[in-house]
Amino acid sequence: MTDDGEAPAADPPRQPHQPRPHSRAYATLAALGRAEPRMTLSAADCASLEAFAEEWLARGATPDQLLAALTSGLPTAIHHPGRLARSRLLAKMPPVAAEPTSPTPSTEPALRLRIMECTVCRAPGRPESLPGGVCGPCRGEAPPDHGPAGPTAAQVRAHVRKLRRTVAVSRP
Repeated sequence: MTDDGEAPAADPPRQPHQPRPHSRAYATLAALGRAEPRMTLSAADCASLEAFAEEWLARGATPDQLLAALTSGLPTAIHHPGRLARSRLLAKMPPVAAEPTSPTPSTEPALRLRIMECTVCRAPGRPESLPGGVCGPCRGEAPPDHGPAGPTAAQVRAHVRKLRRTVAVSRP
């Protein structure tokens, strides 16, 4: 009780410690240990390397490309993953991307060509030729007419024999 007869005010409830949100670069470095356990970095390592990883991402690298650069071709024994990561981040830094002045074909999204299979007979075909996943013959459609058929094998052999005779006669 206080001098004026009131109960002391209770301490305000403590809020659990809320860690500050980390950048995408920090999260990528923290995930490095899940991609390659020998390269597990401490929180201090992640914080000290965050600026280098940010530079990678600013230059157009994806988090997967960053992880690949840090994990590919590792030595058998790694004693200081933080130092190795720092060395690789600096040595393999991608070049600064040039600013495109006008849209070029390389900046447009790439067209992905896909081949599907008929779900009945497993014949390959383009997606537009397999509506519902079933090819024309399995749907009961007539096969497309591709024009007149070429010569038969017998006709080709006869034509080649004729050409050989012509060449043999014309030789002196």
